[in-house]
Amino acid sequence: MRILLGAQNCGFGPASELVAVSRLLRGHRRVFVGDGIAAAFARRNPDAFDTVRATDGMTPDAADRAAGELVAQCDLVVSVMDADLVVRAVVAGRPVVMVDSLFGFWRVRQPLGRLHERCAALPRSSLTAARRHLDGLTPHERVVAAHLLATHRGYPFAETGAPRVLRRYSGEGRITGGALVRLPDDPDQAQAAVEQALHGAFADPGVALVHVRAVEYGCFQYEVRRP
Repeated sequence: MRILLGAQNCGFGPASELVAVSRLLRGHRRVFVGDGIAAAFARRNPDAFDTVRATDGMTPDAADRAAGELVAQCDLVVSVMDADLVVRAVVAGRPVVMVDSLFGFWRVRQPLGRLHERCAALPRSSLTAARRHLDGLTPHERVVAAHLLATHRGYPFAETGAPRVLRRYSGEGRITGGALVRLPDDPDQAQAAVEQALHGAFADPGVALVHVRAVEYGCFQYEVRRP
């Protein structure tokens, strides 16, 4: 399988996460596309990619053409917080996975239902039309829109066999309870276990949000707000 990978060009965080993901995909043809810090980090980790296609120094139109050609040639796109790469993959009809360890950080001004409707109506006729359709979204809303557009939208950090703590909070920020969930070995069942645990948490009308945390050190992983 030929996999195209890219990361948001914002510090080393997204690029380092992309490298970690790519190293799990050995045996496939892994092609990086991007510029700036993301491209520099990819070049520093040559074992993580079979090809690094940096678009530094290209005009915007040339960079668009280069990325478009790579998307057309791939079987799968993996994006770490790069919303535009997700849109590009969707327009090209390629399956795309969105990886985002800051999922609980993004804030939206409009209801998620309205944002979902906007994504559902995204034109696939051209990248220009798709970008124009998303004009007016804030940077945070663009990332959330990419999650809604991505082919795979499972809960992050749902590693099979791992234990997770789901801590419940009221609207005033007080802890109201929690649950320990051990995720099944099957990936689909692991996602279903998280979904079921969240459904149980929000059955309590006093719960406004849930923090998903690792068990070992209680590290925060992401936040889910009441639908």
